[in-house]
Amino acid sequence: PPGEGKTTLLQDLALACAKGDSFWAGFRLSEKPLKVLYLDPENSLAILKSSIQSNAHSTDAALSNFRIVAETPIYLDTPEGRGTFKSIVKEVAPDLVVIDTFRAHLLSVDENKAIGLDGVRPVFTFLREIAQAANCGIIVAHHMNKGGEKDRTSDAGVGISGSTDIRAAADMTFMYRRDRDDEASPSRLVPDKVRGLGIFPSCVFLTLLRDENDFWKFEKADAPEKAPKTASVQKVVEGAVARGEKIIVSEIARRVGCSRALANRVLDDMGLRPHREGREGHSSGDWDNDDVPF
Repeated sequence: PPGEGKTTLLQDLALACAKGDSFWAGFRLSEKPLKVLYLDPENSLAILKSSIQSNAHSTDAALSNFRIVAETPIYLDTPEGRGTFKSIVKEVAPDLVVIDTFRAHLLSVDENKAIGLDGVRPVFTFLREIAQAANCGIIVAHHMNKGGEKDRTSDAGVGISGSTDIRAAADMTFMYRRDRDDEASPSRLVPDKVRGLGIFPSCVFLTLLRDENDFWKFEKADAPEKAPKTASVQKVVEGAVARGEKIIVSEIARRVGCSRALANRVLDDMGLRPHREGREGHSSGDWDNDDVPF
């Protein structure tokens, strides 16, 4: 989702590859430094360089293997854009290409449509042809659906935004998520589709570290202890209050996976009054027209 730190995560991974690290956050990488082509039209070149140079992996060797294309999008759904992309790939000869984000590199394609000139399938067919011809890997950053952006307590029902062809075109897909209500909690890298890796963990926890010189990088973290239901309810409510959202008991109970009675008890202890959900006995879906669950 927007604001989740996808760019930060991708920069760290790409720089570790360019440096030639053997591992990144518990994942085995190549045994040699890789040439990386990083495309990000949503940030200025100055901002990207500042972020990259403050990364713990940004040695001289890593930076020499790292090529940035920023500010101006290369539209992968136009003949001109594809020609430009081919030329850059031919010039750089990258081992790894990072496209951040997919949506930013589309001019007229509807990401919800699969086939046709305005569908996503031709774009991914083009990218696969480039990957095979240049013998390189391609990482594409994309957004999750609205359900994934809204419900941060579970990965159930969360999917990639747009056509199912986007997921089908990839060999592997991962979801990266962090808890906005608890910045100290580790972020999560959750495999959604993994092809050819055999046994794979259901979730990898990551933490963003800074050293004494303010250089940053991601490292694998231990899984956090599961908080008691009471603490979970309190955290969800505090986050909703901070965002100015309505306090709806049934929605709190659903997100935490607890009873409505427990949610009500915690609200009482916090001195908060929940938003009215309708007449007694009505389902949680019978809100007033202006009721919007968080």
